Amino acid sequence: MPLMNIDAAIRMEVGEMYKIIGCLFCVVLLAGCDQHIARHWGGTMEQKVPCGQKLEGVTWKGQNSELWYLFRPMRQNEVPETHVFKASTTFGVFEGQVNIVESLCK
Repeated sequence: MPLMNIDAAIRMEVGEMYKIIGCLFCVVLLAGCDQHIARHWGGTMEQKVPCGQKLEGVTWKGQNSELWYLFRPMRQNEVPETHVFKASTTFGVFEGQVNIVESLCK
């Protein structure tokens, strides 16, 4: 009888270990990949443009869903703006959005 209790305890500890490993894997998977998540799974992310720069264009490039930007120097009479770049899907299920924020240099 005592062997069965030890065996059950070991199985329970291994099960708990798999849960912890699974949770850690999900956290690592989701951390630091905002662009990929925003594009493929939906959601919103914010990207700041370097101060004093004006956004000219933005696009997704490559297999890893890298976001590429085209900037130019901001002219004296221009004001900072916020641009919305959306990725839409056929059925509208996983629609992502990137808010691109310009700013003046202080």
